Amino acid sequence: MTTDLDAAREVHTKFEFYFVALTFTMLAFAIQTGEFHGSRYSFYDFLEGTAWVALTAAGLLGLWRLEYFPPMYRANWNRASGSTPQAEAEADQVKLERQNRIKYKLQKIAFVIGVITLTSSRLFFKVGEYY
Repeated sequence: MTTDLDAAREVHTKFEFYFVALTFTMLAFAIQTGEFHGSRYSFYDFLEGTAWVALTAAGLLGLWRLEYFPPMYRANWNRASGSTPQAEAEADQVKLERQNRIKYKLQKIAFVIGVITLTSSRLFFKVGEYY
């Protein structure tokens, strides 16, 4: 059972790092290839800027979440080992997990907004150029 739990924890940690790396890679791609087109296409410029902000927010939220993993593991260890009173250890763990879930939801929302607005900006601009 412990090996399964360790394997699941390892996969989860790898996913977290991958997701943060993917977010910052997409942000770097968007900034390096981004173009602003002036007043005629201001809506597309707005979408492009929104994508940059959303991807930056998603990346920073991901880093913030990664910062909370050691305290979450420590709280779990405190609860399991009995090194702190059970009620206090469980309260700590519940609080940290709740905060982490909220950050993850915000990170996913920001990432999806970033991807959608970036794709929309690039696609609609190309389609709008021809019509």
